[in-house]
Amino acid sequence: MQIQPSGIERYPDPNDTESTEPDFRQGGSPEFLNSIINKMTDLIFVKDRQHRWVLLNDAFCNFMGCTQAELIGKSDQDFFPNEEADELLFITGIDNEDQEFFPDAQGKTHIFSIRKSLFQDQVGNQFLFGVMQDVTCAKQVEAELRKTNERLLISVRESTQALLESEARLQRLTDNVPGLIYQFRLDADGTMSFPFISSGCRDIMNLEPEEVQQNSALIFATVHPDDAEAVQSAIAYSAQTLQIWKSESRIITADGQIKWVKAISRPTSQPDGSIVWDGCLIDISDQQAAQRDRQRIEEELQKQTNILQLILDSMSDGVIVADKQGRVLVFNPAAERIFSNGEPDSLKAELSQDYGIFLPDMKTPFPKAQMPLLQAIQGKNVDNIEMFIRHRQSPDGIWVSISGRPITDVDDIFKGGVIVCRDVTERKQAEAQLKQQKEKLEATLIELQRTQAQMLQNEKMSSLGQLVAGVAHEINNPVNFIHANLTYADQYTQDILELLHLYQVHYPNPISEIQAVVQAIELDFLQEDLPKLVSSMKVGTQRISDIVLSLRNFSRLDEAERKAVNLHEGIDKTLMILQHRLKKNSHRPEIKVIKEYSNLPAVECYAGQLNQVFMNIIANAIDALEEAVAGGKKFTPWIKIRTQVVEQNQNYVVISIADNGAGIPDAAKQRLFDPFFTTKPVGKGTGMGLSISYQIVTEKHGGSLNCVSELGQGTEFAIAIPLVQK
Repeated sequence: MQIQPSGIERYPDPNDTESTEPDFRQGGSPEFLNSIINKMTDLIFVKDRQHRWVLLNDAFCNFMGCTQAELIGKSDQDFFPNEEADELLFITGIDNEDQEFFPDAQGKTHIFSIRKSLFQDQVGNQFLFGVMQDVTCAKQVEAELRKTNERLLISVRESTQALLESEARLQRLTDNVPGLIYQFRLDADGTMSFPFISSGCRDIMNLEPEEVQQNSALIFATVHPDDAEAVQSAIAYSAQTLQIWKSESRIITADGQIKWVKAISRPTSQPDGSIVWDGCLIDISDQQAAQRDRQRIEEELQKQTNILQLILDSMSDGVIVADKQGRVLVFNPAAERIFSNGEPDSLKAELSQDYGIFLPDMKTPFPKAQMPLLQAIQGKNVDNIEMFIRHRQSPDGIWVSISGRPITDVDDIFKGGVIVCRDVTERKQAEAQLKQQKEKLEATLIELQRTQAQMLQNEKMSSLGQLVAGVAHEINNPVNFIHANLTYADQYTQDILELLHLYQVHYPNPISEIQAVVQAIELDFLQEDLPKLVSSMKVGTQRISDIVLSLRNFSRLDEAERKAVNLHEGIDKTLMILQHRLKKNSHRPEIKVIKEYSNLPAVECYAGQLNQVFMNIIANAIDALEEAVAGGKKFTPWIKIRTQVVEQNQNYVVISIADNGAGIPDAAKQRLFDPFFTTKPVGKGTGMGLSISYQIVTEKHGGSLNCVSELGQGTEFAIAIPLVQK
């Protein structure tokens, strides 16, 4: 900024030839004034009556981002909104001080504290002089301090409220806790006081808390004279050792009641030499009365126990009682005669070994986890569990039937278990004789049923073979005729379509009658669909031929005798016959067939009978998968068929057929190959399929048929037959 003084001149002292300082009485030199103004960080400006800037310092120019030459002579209205103009000051002449917002050269808004004054030069020209102080940072700090102060005030209010609520909760807790909560203080000079005592003293001692806090002697005055010395000694000992003070004593309330109370408190030493006990006191009058009643009841129980012991000693059945930890509490003489090895200290012992206890097979040691007494002390009911016991007193062994129950008290709280053991040896011997007779009769019946079933099956298969041969003959002739003619029909169709295409190319605009027919018969669709229709007919006739061939191969009327065959062909033909059941339907997705065939040699067998086995097992697998889907199981159904050669004493071929259905229950697996046994609803199965399959594999082929199944996972049948029949 360059100052050009108006009407002011500086006259130097002619006698002062050495002085270089400006004459401040004359206003100083313009360079000196420029230096001072430009050193100021505040923004300084001077405007004339037309609001044009006539004087600016460097700070102002820097804020505006312009040079003095670019700003001098410009109006503030060229840079700021009209409402920021200073016409009012020129009119009134009154100094003005205010805060205003201005953007800098980068567009950032600053807050300025501005003081403006009006002055005139020597000739009467009016000028507005302004000083702008940037208070943006100060305002930000002020706002932050204000926010911080507000947060502190909120925090203080919240802390105060929390403290009040905490005190209220403590008061509510102490008022609702059974008994009396207190703080007892013993000062170094022997003065005693209760800084805090809950309202429980009103219920226990008939004293108001405020009265006790004013006069602590009221509490000690309630102590029964016979117990006063013991209470005082206990307090003195706790004060000396700082150990927890405990006391059971009597008090006499203001209305003359005698109560038993129990008190406990923990002492802490204070810096001023005093000791403070924080503790509680409860009324145990009812407990004392209950203890006296308990003694009387225990005497009565002892009498009943003696009677019960006489009964146990006289019983012919063994009785054993254990608590829930397994400790034996009762072991009567009859139990000693049955087990003949004395009373066990604990059920943790290996009872099967120590007492010769076996499963009904008379060989397998009885599992410890299944011991009836262990079951009973685990809260389970046990009914008529049979075991075989052999020891020195009974070398031939005895049979014992055991029942047990968990024991609970009058409040239904579990306490242990009891078992009753009865010697049933004579009954078991009679049952064994009956069982032998029954087994003989059942074996005879099964043999009769098997013979009947085999006869029926042989007759059925013979009739089926004749029927298949007749059907195959009757179907083959027309099917072969249709299939052969379809080849010519396909060629004729292609020729006609080609001719039609040539007509469309060379005669694109036929007469109206032809166009009407073209639209009516949808010629474009007909040209596209007719070849597909002929092709699907050819596929259908080929499918019929394959099914007829599969039926003939399946029945194997021409292979009733034993001969070497390819088992894979028999399996594939069976799958082709059952293909309609493997496809997707409205009730389930498609059943996928996974084949894991090994390189098998020709196997000597009765091919027709083995095909019957494959049919029975695969059909059962399809039934199982459909039942699993109907039962809500979410899965992708599949049947896996695997073949392999296994070397044992002689070479065997093993065919395993597995599914991922619902599996077979254990009870059903034991009877799986019994004649007429079926798990299907009435009318859905004869129960002969697996029985006949088992007979074909084991008796006709000298092989084996085994089943492995897991509930929820699926079932696998494994067929093993020798490569060469003996």
